[in-house]
Amino acid sequence: MLGILDVDTGEMRPMVAVEWLRGAAISPDGRMLAYFVAQARDASQNGMYLLDLTHPSPVPRRLNFFGAFRWRDAGRLLYVPLRPGAPGDELWQLDVATGRTERLIAADAGSPFKIANGDWDVARDGSKLVFLSARDRNLWLVTLP
Repeated sequence: MLGILDVDTGEMRPMVAVEWLRGAAISPDGRMLAYFVAQARDASQNGMYLLDLTHPSPVPRRLNFFGAFRWRDAGRLLYVPLRPGAPGDELWQLDVATGRTERLIAADAGSPFKIANGDWDVARDGSKLVFLSARDRNLWLVTLP
């Protein structure tokens, strides 16, 4: 179970109760939580989710992708869909308010954008992304649109 603990009163406010909640990441403004569920006994729980932490009775919003993710800023989540066997990785952006997605980097067999071991991160201001390339084992810096 995931909940919010009020450190002044000791009261725990339950947020979500699922098996194998992983990868929890709070948005920079503390309002949203991105997480995933994997290998749950109830396979229908497996997937990527967003949770509005400000809502008094939050309902997890299931996302239509599965893969690595990082917050770009308070309203945009960057993600790299898991696509085994693909020629390269793709980088997508989700606007959490509207649900609109946009591909920022396309998969290309000749591109260095193939992330090794989940080693990537986003600059605090959301303007750049750094990753370890699985192709040449070098660090690459990408300026995001």
